[in-house]
Amino acid sequence: MLVIITTLTALPPPAAAQSCSSSLSQLSVCTPFVVPGVGGTAQPPNADCCAALKGVVAGCACSTLNIISRLPTSCGLPPVSCNGESRF
Repeated sequence: MLVIITTLTALPPPAAAQSCSSSLSQLSVCTPFVVPGVGGTAQPPNADCCAALKGVVAGCACSTLNIISRLPTSCGLPPVSCNGESRF
């Protein structure tokens, strides 16, 4: 999911969305804590991740998660049902 967020934030955004793009791109430090297999065993986020998350505007995070949830349907794929299992 973080890869998708990073990809979305790498696109040239409109001026109003620039701050969302900037704050969301800072979340790359959280990769080991949110991408399965990257950080090894589950561990709590470090101070850098927490600081980056604190800097994200709630509306930006919600908008991005809503966009991500619509991606499969937009690509002609079935919706993802998150029940603790990876579907990708």
